[in-house]
Amino acid sequence: MMQTKFERLIGLDLLRCILMLIGPMYHIAHLFHENNKIIPIQNNTIYDALSLTHPFRMEMFFILSGFFSSFLYEKKGYQYFKRSRIEKILIPLFFSLIIIWPLTQYIEYSITSIFKYSLNHIWFLLTLGIISIIYYTKYDLLKTIILYINRRNLYQIIIIVSILGIVSIFLNFIIESFLNKFDSKFLIFIYKNLIIYPLIYIVPTILGSCLYYKDYNINKKYYPIITVGFIIFHSIFISNYYNELNSIIKLILRSGYIINTSLLILMIFNIFRNLSLNNNGLIKFFVNSSFTIYLIHPPILYLNAILVNNYIENTFSQFIIINLLTYSQSIIFFIIISNLKIGRILFAIKKSELNVFKKFLIH
Repeated sequence: MMQTKFERLIGLDLLRCILMLIGPMYHIAHLFHENNKIIPIQNNTIYDALSLTHPFRMEMFFILSGFFSSFLYEKKGYQYFKRSRIEKILIPLFFSLIIIWPLTQYIEYSITSIFKYSLNHIWFLLTLGIISIIYYTKYDLLKTIILYINRRNLYQIIIIVSILGIVSIFLNFIIESFLNKFDSKFLIFIYKNLIIYPLIYIVPTILGSCLYYKDYNINKKYYPIITVGFIIFHSIFISNYYNELNSIIKLILRSGYIINTSLLILMIFNIFRNLSLNNNGLIKFFVNSSFTIYLIHPPILYLNAILVNNYIENTFSQFIIINLLTYSQSIIFFIIISNLKIGRILFAIKKSELNVFKKFLIH
């Protein structure tokens, strides 16, 4: 088994924090898409720029989830994993479903007069909860699968992942086409959140567990090629040119995109895993607060969008100010609820995390 060093965990904790904190910015960018009903815009420039992280951000997050799940099982044991998932996932999920989600839906509906069958950002927490239950109940079976996968080399695994990716896209298209015949948005909503998302994201979660038990490295000389390749692929997919291509070319491009994105994810994972970091107050604060900031930002985001849209016309200025307001208000919210016992329970905040912030201010 791979010997995981504490320094490596700090790097991966930081990566998880960054992925969380990118989330609000990406959701704010959604307001600057020409299909949105809140802020009138002329083009998708801001949204297209921020969408660069979308093809790998959540996949990377679930890879980290798999890595840390195996870490908890191996280092802390079965009961600790159970208690940790209840405190850090299931309780925040329950609170989010009964408070944050309805509040977000209400604010969005009051602005657009359109009701959407969507969990918004909470889909990831529900998916994580379902996968955590699978890990809790079937980890011995999963570990057998994980160790079997680890007998394969990197390229074999990437080919398998690419095939699974193409098959999942095709099957999802077939099933959604079938469900659309019933003309039930609610049925599709249930299908996506309870079936398709867990099935899709358990794959990167298992791959994350594979990375706990075995290192897979990429020669650093290929890093620039992988990065540039990803940017080129992504630029093709967001352009109008892609829609004009025939199905065979699209399939080839999609396969190449999945392979390239898989390599990019592994590259980023290894970079952060091998970072040599001191666990200073600033890193600790943002690592500890990022989950809360991500959970509570949507209602704050929409209220800020209404305010800014009423007083500022320049699109770029709107984007910057909404970001500044949303992040600063979310941080203030985190500091406030860190002082409340019920807040710490609902958002899985350790009591010591507020002291970290105080020490950071003092120094």
